[in-house]
Amino acid sequence: MANKYTISIPVNLYEQLTHHLSETSFKNLEDLAAFVLQDYLDHNASEKEAPPDDNDEVRRRLQDLGYM
Repeated sequence: MANKYTISIPVNLYEQLTHHLSETSFKNLEDLAAFVLQDYLDHNASEKEAPPDDNDEVRRRLQDLGYM
């Protein structure tokens, strides 16, 4: 079993999560909250690791202008 910590969240957020719990397959609020937090972290990590899409276009434009 993994170590666990207790965190405090605003009442309105707790109520929203509780409302959505019945619409999911999660068994309890703790599992839903852990999933949402992990999903957020995974999403942000993948955005930071991905190179900007514009690099090739910028490089091509600089070469066309004679800077590279």
